[in-house]
Amino acid sequence: MSSSRQKIVIGIIFNRAFDSVVISKRPPDKSMEGFWEFPGGKSEVGETEYDTLSRELKEETGIEVLKAHRIYDIEYDYTETDINLSAWIVDEYKGDVVGREGQQVNWCEIEQLISSKFPPANKKLVKLLKLPSLYLITPDLVKYDDVFFKTLSGYLENGLKLMQFRSPSLKLNDRLAVAERLINLCEQYKCKLIFNGSYDDARRVGAHGVHLTSRILMQGSEYDSDEKFYVAGSCHNTLELEMAAKCNLDFSVLSPVKNTHSHSYSMPLGWNKVHSLVSSSRIPVYALGGLKPDDLDDALSSGCIGISMISGIWSIDDAEKSIKKLSKGINILRPNV
Repeated sequence: MSSSRQKIVIGIIFNRAFDSVVISKRPPDKSMEGFWEFPGGKSEVGETEYDTLSRELKEETGIEVLKAHRIYDIEYDYTETDINLSAWIVDEYKGDVVGREGQQVNWCEIEQLISSKFPPANKKLVKLLKLPSLYLITPDLVKYDDVFFKTLSGYLENGLKLMQFRSPSLKLNDRLAVAERLINLCEQYKCKLIFNGSYDDARRVGAHGVHLTSRILMQGSEYDSDEKFYVAGSCHNTLELEMAAKCNLDFSVLSPVKNTHSHSYSMPLGWNKVHSLVSSSRIPVYALGGLKPDDLDDALSSGCIGISMISGIWSIDDAEKSIKKLSKGINILRPNV
């Protein structure tokens, strides 16, 4: 982070059902009057981010932070100042949330956040709040037939909300045709279809996002996303995670965590290394590589927002049951450590 940037620390405070968060309205005497924001504020000299979080939430909402963890950083340039926004999840706290500075404070449902007016630096965080704990990847097939689509329909009916279409064996025109059919099916269930390929092709086919290979990512281009379009990428080390943040990606996938048949030549990272890499990442990370549904707890404990799988779902007998369990009531920003 540049030393000239103002450090801002904000807290995400969930209700017990984990379906609503605290937001407050900016008062008339501040810039962006009437905008909603997550409670927090500027760091003072000598403060750690955790110190700032604890002090600001006490001053603004009256709660005492007992436990919290950082999940996201973004640099944003306003006309009047450049900031580094650090978002933290409040895992545990004491007290009742009130507007101690006279500001309006609301519990807002996650699904309604997108309709509230937030400062530009907060918009990406609002979008990420809706990401699930499971990021499913399609198997690489030479033909995506009715059997495949019937299987997928079962997954969607059981709550699948985020899927990457990865099909390197198909020619581009065939991939785009399958992608269009997948998008139409996913939209019936409010599932987001992420296209693995170029940014332009993903936009052209009408996908809900693009997943970039590490090779494309390392070219260093900065990508545009919006409230309905996600930009993700594949990472394997610190350099690629740093590039993902620099290129303005919404989230990344880190692999391989364990041994895999498809990448038997790659040394698995292991959960300790995953934790080390994720702790320094400025964007959310999914764990990938040799994982099964039962690995979700280890992924969350390592700081990941969830798990990404291919054979860990497509090759098991109780896939629909596992998807239902993974999807039920789980959000990336639920306290996880």
